Amino acid sequence: MAKYSINSGYSDYRTIDAWTYRVEGDFIHFVDADNTPVLTVRAGQVYVIEREEPGAA
Repeated sequence: MAKYSINSGYSDYRTIDAWTYRVEGDFIHFVDADNTPVLTVRAGQVYVIEREEPGAA
């Protein structure tokens, strides 16, 4: 699993632990190793997605 930062620097900033993410239509799905959605957000609400590297502080 990796940690993703969504909208870093914006008021709706959040982090999520997910294996990866995929875009389908108007939505971004963050999924686990079994490809089960962990979080789904509307693509129009996402400005920045950053993957945090393990051990980075």
